[in-house]
Amino acid sequence: MNPIGMSLCTAFSASEKIGDGNIRDVAVKVKEYLKHHPQASVLIFDNQSSQQIEIDLRGSIEAV
Repeated sequence: MNPIGMSLCTAFSASEKIGDGNIRDVAVKVKEYLKHHPQASVLIFDNQSSQQIEIDLRGSIEAV
């Protein structure tokens, strides 16, 4: 199993792919996306298990 931060995942808003890669990079992409699309719903999935991942996006990008 990958250590925290090394898990690979993919983020979507409706049918639009926001980004993929390690969870830290995807979290930053989602945070930037939501800055420009504040009403969007975003889902993030683990690439290996397909399970949904929850990320606390409150605060600055550095805090995320």
